[in-house]
Amino acid sequence: MSAPDQLPPAPRGHVLVVDDNELNRSLLSSRLKMQGLSPETAANGQAALELMRAQPFDLVLLDIMMPSMNGYQVLEHMKADAALRHLPVIIISALDQLESVVRCIELGADDYIPKPFNPTLLKARVSALLEKKRLHDQQAKYQRQIEGDNRQLEERIREQVKEIAKQKMEDLNTQDLNQAMKIIEGTARSMGIEVAG
Repeated sequence: MSAPDQLPPAPRGHVLVVDDNELNRSLLSSRLKMQGLSPETAANGQAALELMRAQPFDLVLLDIMMPSMNGYQVLEHMKADAALRHLPVIIISALDQLESVVRCIELGADDYIPKPFNPTLLKARVSALLEKKRLHDQQAKYQRQIEGDNRQLEERIREQVKEIAKQKMEDLNTQDLNQAMKIIEGTARSMGIEVAG
């Protein structure tokens, strides 16, 4: 037990558990909480997609066999949505035929765990995918920062080029004016006109 003045550790990941069976949702949520994660649940595919579009998640645990919208359809919607495409998904399903596993992977799932799930295997795979998501998010953040820095640098270069071009024009105008004055003075002297210097 922790001391009363200490706060519990902050959850390391926000995980969506999607299963039409309430017992499965409860069991998975409880396992995730034991890992220090913050689970949220959805009882069907449509509710899951609405939640994913409304708030950020780090991982989705998805059942295949659900009424109205099954797990395959959820994966298809996620793959078609640029905002959800990179969200890691672990399929947790009683369907363990090779064709089902292959189809899930082809539709964008990152992993597949058969039911009943092994808690140790679940913990390891959840941890691995959360780390993968963290690294993806970090890379995306660095990419955005680099793109912002590049835009600022390009703007600074444009301003410097404008300033250099303006200075060159001023220099050329001054040189042209000086050259013209020398020609006028030379012509005036050749005509016997005295030019004040």
